[in-house]
Amino acid sequence: MERIRKILENIGFTQTDARVYVYLAKGGPKSVKDIATGLQMTERQYLLFLRVCREKELLSVLLSNL
Repeated sequence: MERIRKILENIGFTQTDARVYVYLAKGGPKSVKDIATGLQMTERQYLLFLRVCREKELLSVLLSNL
């Protein structure tokens, strides 16, 4: 998964965005609180990640594959 995280960073993801993306890909859907706790980040940081995903149209792809 480290390799995937590095690839995501190379294509423009921030380090935090890449960590969350890989975490979700590995573990599947989770609540905001579970993700924030699992990655030792604030819920605000995670909500920012969600906004970035919506802007990059990644979120709709994730939701359609659930």
